[in-house]
Amino acid sequence: MSIQYRLLKSLLLVSVFLFSSCEKGLDSIHVESIVYIPNSGLTSQTVLLGESVYKLGVYKSGVNQQTSTVKVNLEVDQEAFAKFLTSNPGYELLPTANYDIEATEVAIGEGQERADLNIRLTNITEAFVNKKYVLPIGIRSVSSDVKINADKKVAFLYFARFRSAYECKYKVFGQVTDQAGNFVKKVDEVLIPSSVAANIIDVTGPETAMKLRLTVQNNKVMIAGAPGSEAFNIQPNPAKGESTYAGAFDVSYQANKGTFKLFYSYVFGGKPYNAAVDLSFTL
Repeated sequence: MSIQYRLLKSLLLVSVFLFSSCEKGLDSIHVESIVYIPNSGLTSQTVLLGESVYKLGVYKSGVNQQTSTVKVNLEVDQEAFAKFLTSNPGYELLPTANYDIEATEVAIGEGQERADLNIRLTNITEAFVNKKYVLPIGIRSVSSDVKINADKKVAFLYFARFRSAYECKYKVFGQVTDQAGNFVKKVDEVLIPSSVAANIIDVTGPETAMKLRLTVQNNKVMIAGAPGSEAFNIQPNPAKGESTYAGAFDVSYQANKGTFKLFYSYVFGGKPYNAAVDLSFTL
């Protein structure tokens, strides 16, 4: 048996011993379970017009806990909200007509670190953001042998603005040509529009500081310049094609999943141009 072989065998035995010791060491470590809300404190939220579901994550930390499943009871914490108002005047409690929580208890199973509280938001209109509405969700109680992180037990959900179902991420691809049909530039980017109303969004155009206003009516799209983009003289271009939208609301994404096909003209640097662009839903 060579010296090299004996040395390799010895190293292997030492490694196995150390690994076994580490495993036994980890098994003997116990870190208590602590439940908390990562998005605690005041956070700004964007709420979908109409009805939607907001998922508030509740987390559990710890190592080798004795409790297999941790049950967490939550509530609309009006006492915490009253204290919040003393240093944050001007906010209002979200009216009960605008939300519904069917189950206030969530269970974090063995081997899991998170469970979601489902908050159904309802009757959200375009006038919703004229109020500084807050929904305070706090941890009321947990399973025995589990602690609550007192610094992360209440989430103040501030619904700062609404969004339409058309406000999501889009992959933009198309081209700009001159009046003679010559290629000028490629349009290839990813964007997220801003909502104006339930059927109206503003999107960036192919030129710096250009914004288009898109109004969807029965799957047809009306194109105009958004406020501040009047100098571009953005107009529909039916000679090149009809601007349309095809898609439907996707519950899992809480947004419309579809594609805009846009045909429009504009003026830049004193010259007229034509644009043909697709905006396709993307993740």
